[in-house]
Amino acid sequence: MSRLPDPPLAISLGDPAGIGPEVIAKCWDNRSAFNLPPFVAIGDARSIASVWDGPIEIIADPRETDAAFDYGLPLLDLALWLADFPDPVRVSAHMERGRGATAVEDSMLVQLECAQGKTFAFDVSWSYVGTEDRWWFEVLATRGSARLGPLRVFKELNGKPVEVSPTGAAARESAFVQSYRAELAHFLAVLRGEASYEAPDDQLIVHRVTEAIYKSADEGKEIRL
Repeated sequence: MSRLPDPPLAISLGDPAGIGPEVIAKCWDNRSAFNLPPFVAIGDARSIASVWDGPIEIIADPRETDAAFDYGLPLLDLALWLADFPDPVRVSAHMERGRGATAVEDSMLVQLECAQGKTFAFDVSWSYVGTEDRWWFEVLATRGSARLGPLRVFKELNGKPVEVSPTGAAARESAFVQSYRAELAHFLAVLRGEASYEAPDDQLIVHRVTEAIYKSADEGKEIRL
């Protein structure tokens, strides 16, 4: 599995009386032209307001900036990885977003069709009300199915569904933490010349699809890739 995305970049305003607020405001105004990644500014909002007349949204957590980026990208990465990164064909997306130029989506629905008839559906939202995050990941195939949280795998045997989930002693670390540890170990092995470097071609597919998802949601129509 590829690396999961971090929250958007956080940038300090610096001295409120300096040029920092103006520089950050101009960067935000021209973020598309500069191809800048998502970012949030940390500091007194009045410093920005004094040099910029655009809308300002105050948040308590950088993760509030984007539901699809924070929740949807890891699921998209996992789904495409599991399907061996098939070529994307078309995508259709709908999102709920507040008003204002700086507003971000609260929820998003995505339908992605890929080569070989592989289809993916994603539903992400900040609006779930509960005591903890709720998530699931399911795979439906012609002769079996699987889900995460917890892992359960079913296979058709003699015309009947049979559970073939792997079993074993529980690890001291979760699979999520283990994946990061394995990724770091592989990175160090590449630097030491103990493992071959592989270009992140699969991540180009992930980001192409991500761009198409936002374009589809913004324009209200299906996007072909």
